[in-house]
Amino acid sequence: FDPEQDDPCYDPNWPHLQLVYEFLLQFVLKADIKLIRRHIDKRFLLNIIDLFKSGDPRERAYLKTILHRIYGRCMPFRSFTRRAMH
Repeated sequence: FDPEQDDPCYDPNWPHLQLVYEFLLQFVLKADIKLIRRHIDKRFLLNIIDLFKSGDPRERAYLKTILHRIYGRCMPFRSFTRRAMH
């Protein structure tokens, strides 16, 4: 998906996806850091990064927020996240 060339593709399943993304966001924001690190690993982060290929801008916005919060709260994942993004 290229946002400069392609029109946004709005996923009809967005209301259901939004619930899942909101749950994940709240988990990342409010859970204890040890609990977050127990459930979020490098493979999970790679899958989150891969979801940025979505054509739905609402999904990409949630993913950006979630990844930013994980990056801010989980210092050990920072260098891995930077490398995975490039």
